[in-house]
Amino acid sequence: PVAAGQTETPPANAASSSWQDAEYVKAFTAGGNCIKEGRIDEAIAHFTESIRLNPDKFWLSHFERGNAYRSKGECDRAIADYTSVLQIDPTVIAAYFERGNTYLSKGEYDRAIADYTSVLQIDPTVVAAYYLRGSIYRGLDQKDNAIADFTHAIQLNPNESSYYLERGNTYPNDSNTAAIADYTKAIQLNPALAEAYGFRGAAYFREGDMAKARADLEHCLQINPDNEMFAGLLNTVLKNANKQSGMSAACARCGAPLEAGEIFCANCGARR
Repeated sequence: PVAAGQTETPPANAASSSWQDAEYVKAFTAGGNCIKEGRIDEAIAHFTESIRLNPDKFWLSHFERGNAYRSKGECDRAIADYTSVLQIDPTVIAAYFERGNTYLSKGEYDRAIADYTSVLQIDPTVVAAYYLRGSIYRGLDQKDNAIADFTHAIQLNPNESSYYLERGNTYPNDSNTAAIADYTKAIQLNPALAEAYGFRGAAYFREGDMAKARADLEHCLQINPDNEMFAGLLNTVLKNANKQSGMSAACARCGAPLEAGEIFCANCGARR
């Protein structure tokens, strides 16, 4: 470092360095233009040339080449480039984040968690890192860690419905009240979120409230009629409701009797 009041002696190769920097900018810019035009292989070649000209000075070339490799599914090469970025500057949050995403896509969950954790150590307000790390914890059945991360995400962005949905899905099956509250909040924020109705209906079913379970599951299927999981659960709810009432139902369109649990009339195809 140069102390205050002093001047730094120009290096002997200053002219050469300046020329290399200009050539670097030219190659890097060409790579960026190729990315915009979808010419990924050409972009990689330009970024590689810019790295050759300045292998240790500018980390952006490694980062952009890593992104290009990742877009092609070449995860190991992408990881190598993100790692090179961090060797040049270990404070680049984007490199930890994208390397974490790449590890996640490879199923290397511990390494992904480590990278998202590094992101949060540098900047604890990166909400996506909490959400993605929480999703991994949930998949690993580390419920307490997952709930903590989803809660952090909600605190940072209380208007994102998916955070409430995922936290609701993480609560144990005996925590229906907390799960229902989260699904309800998700629905308030996004009334078209079919899964929130479906999972809330499942929670009501576990609570034994067949009327609310049926209403939510039917609403879910109105939004997304192809969801086989919730259609199957609705069949179960209807069977339980019919057993409780001891009544048989008839099709509103053609009057044909409906078997317990049937959603569609076998005679005319109308929805129950």
